[in-house]
Amino acid sequence: MNYFNLKHHLLNENYSDDLKNNCYLIKNLEEYINCNTFTKIVIVSENSLENHLKSLKNILEKYNLFITEYNTNLYEYILNKTINYIEIGKHNNTKAIGIHDLAEKLQIPLDEVLVIGDGENDINMFKMFRNCVCMNNGIFDVK
Repeated sequence: MNYFNLKHHLLNENYSDDLKNNCYLIKNLEEYINCNTFTKIVIVSENSLENHLKSLKNILEKYNLFITEYNTNLYEYILNKTINYIEIGKHNNTKAIGIHDLAEKLQIPLDEVLVIGDGENDINMFKMFRNCVCMNNGIFDVK
């Protein structure tokens, strides 16, 4: 079992059936995007993904998709490995925008919101909210 399938399996073991989801290995990303409905696509590698960004961005532009998260050298405690990953989604919304909009809808003052993060995708959230906690395994720029 490869890294991502193993992690996915370990996480799903503890989820109730209605929260479980599927994990697929994709050989041709553009073909998969063209032929399937999805919520998000995650590309994971122990190697750098920098060399793939240009071709990936061309595909995303063609299908109006966005890189919603991009982390390099992220240590995964569950498998004791350092990984790089790119998360692809259909919207360019960030956690910061989602939490901000939810707080407004629930009429919670922003200074009463606590945000927790560990990766590059959390930096905007940390800038937007006053009460922030960085996980112990967080990257240097977030700390």
